[in-house]
Amino acid sequence: MALNITEFDNGIKFDVFVKPNSKKQSVKISNKKGFFVSVVNAAVKGSATKELLSLLKNILKQEVVVHSVSKNHQKTLFVSNITKDEFKKCLNIK
Repeated sequence: MALNITEFDNGIKFDVFVKPNSKKQSVKISNKKGFFVSVVNAAVKGSATKELLSLLKNILKQEVVVHSVSKNHQKTLFVSNITKDEFKKCLNIK
């Protein structure tokens, strides 16, 4: 899964792979492999997703919402009022 960020007039959409039940939270980004976020909570009743959204909200200083969900813990998220360049700057992506 390559890093996939799509910019719209009102925000951005991006794909992320979530790894629940991790020992600690972490964010790993690779232009070739994609965007991976490890969360401590288990994938039960939306607990891991809530942790993911909270973590990204703290990093991006914007509200993050789930746009769609695929198999294998892959999600597409949407952040309003942010550009692709601002997103990359927040996450130190070149």
